[in-house]
Amino acid sequence: GDLATSRDVRAINQSITNILLTRKGERPFFPDFGVGLESLYYDLSTMEMSDFVFLKEEVRSNINKFEGNVVFKNFEIINKDSKLDDGKVELLVSYTIKSLQDDAVNTVKIVIEEN
Repeated sequence: GDLATSRDVRAINQSITNILLTRKGERPFFPDFGVGLESLYYDLSTMEMSDFVFLKEEVRSNINKFEGNVVFKNFEIINKDSKLDDGKVELLVSYTIKSLQDDAVNTVKIVIEEN
């Protein structure tokens, strides 16, 4: 039981990472696939919260559309206050797995570094 679950979580984390880092139009036959976070470092490091709401919605809709095993919970910048000093933006996606009967929240952390 637990082994399969941890393998599932790893696979889902990889899937979510792929969705978030792939640029729209990069995947043939799936023009809507992806968020392209990697190319948004400068936007993310200076983004106003009002703009972040739109990005969060883009993340939510992509995860819901392309990773059917999960229920999206949240998307946030964890190092809001130090991201410019750090030279990277640390993002956290929270989700639950539909097939599990518990409400355990899983997370995947994505780090976008200054190029």
